[in-house]
Amino acid sequence: MKFSPLTVLLLCTTATYTQHNRIFILVHGTWASDTDWHLPGGTFYNELEKSCHTCHATLIPYNWSGKLNHESRIQAAKGLVKIVQSYPTDSDIYLIGHSHGGNVAALASHYLGYDIHNQHCIKALYTLGTPIDYEQYAPNMDIIEYVYNFFSRGDYVQHVFGTYDREYPNHERIANLRVTINDKEPSHGNLHHPLIAQWLPKIPHELASRQVNGFHLFCCINQGSIHFYPNKPPQYCIDFRGLITSLHP
Repeated sequence: MKFSPLTVLLLCTTATYTQHNRIFILVHGTWASDTDWHLPGGTFYNELEKSCHTCHATLIPYNWSGKLNHESRIQAAKGLVKIVQSYPTDSDIYLIGHSHGGNVAALASHYLGYDIHNQHCIKALYTLGTPIDYEQYAPNMDIIEYVYNFFSRGDYVQHVFGTYDREYPNHERIANLRVTINDKEPSHGNLHHPLIAQWLPKIPHELASRQVNGFHLFCCINQGSIHFYPNKPPQYCIDFRGLITSLHP
């Protein structure tokens, strides 16, 4: 299930989007199974659900053990695959993973690919402060159309003293997006801030189609930053330094 450059361009530039059967699945990270931000009633979940409803989408939480080991993430990924495959094949599935929840989602994309009978793909994976290990947890881009990697330089958990990276390697369908909230670099926990939840399902396509606050420049440019503020849409800025580095490593 590979995507041609023309398909990618159409995905990036079209101004109208399929509204039917849109499913967002929220995946928490390590040690978060007993927290409530990712469940109905939690602040992030509630704001995300409101935003999903305005996009005619459904939000569901995925709760896994949250244990800090690779084997637990594998088991969580297999469970996530079952949920994805429980929906009709024409559904648009979006995965949102905070911290190692993003790696659970990345593993799930591989298990979908291993299934010779699989007909499901992932429209987009949003990672929030996910520790990047491209050798062990690279997303399967034959299954995922686009990855939006939200990171913050104020997040000291993601980096884990240099064990993990903040950004994915350069790829035409992976966008590395530095996040600020009220002009400050958020902590690991604040990457599931309600302000981000209010806009996440609309990033980037709806905001780009409305040419809101620089988002018309987003498409097919995979280095940038998104600045979130109360009571107004976020601002997108191109990271020209990162763009030049990616073009001339």
